[in-house]
Amino acid sequence: MTCNAQHLTTGNDKAEILDKWLCNRCEEELEVTKGQKPRSCPNPNCLKHGPFTALSGPYLYFNGEKFVPKRLADDIMAGNHFITHKESHVMYHYKDGIYNPDGEEVVKEISRQKLGSCPASTMSRRR
Repeated sequence: MTCNAQHLTTGNDKAEILDKWLCNRCEEELEVTKGQKPRSCPNPNCLKHGPFTALSGPYLYFNGEKFVPKRLADDIMAGNHFITHKESHVMYHYKDGIYNPDGEEVVKEISRQKLGSCPASTMSRRR
């Protein structure tokens, strides 16, 4: 699965948003355009085509080609506090000392930010 991104970046492309990856063979860290998987390791002593491990970006939430929603949920929960009303099922998000009834919208927005152009709804349909 590719997340509508471009190709491997060069040193002049630093304005682009980059994801970090680790070559599992030589442990070289590399940067790739956000949402893109690396094609090969740039280390001249390695030059292998994987395997790679995502260190940032949307592929943190994948196991191979399979989206793992719990990884995204754990990441969202680590930086936010939510409660859900038992009867109405309204999700509240804690911000600035107040629980606001915008929890679902907050989760959707954070998900969009973390996944970029790989919306979770598209991923779940690909099973």
